[in-house]
Amino acid sequence: MFLIRNKQLQAFDWIQPKRFQNKMLKHLATYYPEQSAILGKAGLLKLIAVATEQFQSFRIKTYYEGCIFLEAIVGLGLGFASDPAYAQLQEKVLHPKSGFNGKLVDAIHHFRKEYQAKTLKKDELFPDDLIRKIRTTTDEDFEDMLKLSNDAEVVQLFLGFWPEKVAQAPQASWAAFIEAGREKAKEFGMISTESTNFFIFLQFVFGHRFFEDPQYDWFSELLTDPEYADDYYKYCSLYFTLQKYFEALVETDNSEKD
Repeated sequence: MFLIRNKQLQAFDWIQPKRFQNKMLKHLATYYPEQSAILGKAGLLKLIAVATEQFQSFRIKTYYEGCIFLEAIVGLGLGFASDPAYAQLQEKVLHPKSGFNGKLVDAIHHFRKEYQAKTLKKDELFPDDLIRKIRTTTDEDFEDMLKLSNDAEVVQLFLGFWPEKVAQAPQASWAAFIEAGREKAKEFGMISTESTNFFIFLQFVFGHRFFEDPQYDWFSELLTDPEYADDYYKYCSLYFTLQKYFEALVETDNSEKD
């Protein structure tokens, strides 16, 4: 089982590790039941541990702040602080020259709430329309959609799946997002046009550091497993994993409603 190491918490004398873990687990189960069910207890503990490693950087000082910071990671992705998709957060709050001098975690919480109000319906983790389009697009059709030669075409792909998210960042931010994604895709051996664009699409859906995010270990394991070294095999495996992820999410959501 993945546990928070005591040395991770030694700078936070308000934390009692076991009590803290239990509070976080309960919070996630209450507000993110589908994601909690998919991850299971071991996955949730890993997510909590990774979040805790960032507490000092974000000046987290209470259990409540820990909870709302964890919500930001679940809602925006592990690397939200550097994700070009959230340019407004960086410009207004996180950038050293932003001039922001308020409480950091409260500003992040406010941004997440506003951002999700503009891009999601109530209680959604991902838009229903995005999930429907992904689940009804065949692997052959998806591969054809990924034959894109420039940034504008990649943005058009994004718009076809989640237009509300695209609208929240300026064109320059998406250009930076795509360029960084191309470079990162190469590190994982994804070099064809189709596989590179699919990697960038996964970044768009799950956050630009999805490959380090415990919420999406399904994908990171494929990206780093030598068995999937072949570019096309890796792309196909990631595509079917994407389908399985949203299938599991929908099934869990339906069971929660029953």
